Amino acid sequence: MSGSLERCPTYEEIPVAVPKRKTSRSNTRHRRSAWKATAADLVPIRVGGREVSVPRRLVKAYQRGLIKF
Repeated sequence: MSGSLERCPTYEEIPVAVPKRKTSRSNTRHRRSAWKATAADLVPIRVGGREVSVPRRLVKAYQRGLIKF
């Protein structure tokens, strides 16, 4: 083996953020319930004589035939 081998730092050497106080159950649940996922924008496209609604970011893949219906 050539070159110098650097050792990986152990978990004791890596600084980690530590909270100052415990988050209450109410605040934890409120934060979790506030997070919402958004639905993908569906775009109607015509491929092979069929019109289908697909997510906007996958339009080119469907048109090129990389993804089958």
